[in-house]
Amino acid sequence: MASASELDKAIAKLTQREKGWAQFKAAPSVGARPGTVTTGRPSSTGGTGGGAFAESDYTSREYWPERELARTTDGLFVFLGQPIKSITLEGGGKATFMEPV
Repeated sequence: MASASELDKAIAKLTQREKGWAQFKAAPSVGARPGTVTTGRPSSTGGTGGGAFAESDYTSREYWPERELARTTDGLFVFLGQPIKSITLEGGGKATFMEPV
């Protein structure tokens, strides 16, 4: 069996002779990444609205008329639902949603 030093020598010869093996060399270890300014995050200032979009009481919801959501392929079962029309927000506001198509 070859010793570790002989194996290291064989690998070193291979990586020097064949240029494609250079990408398999271990990358040097580095410290923690320094903080940077990034993009893609929403700004903490600006925009419309100010508070959280939180519903105050689910019992005060208003609904659109009941409609068919889905039907089984054999027609035996029909799934009905009432889409939410509006909700009352914490702080006294009201959010109204468009009628689904």
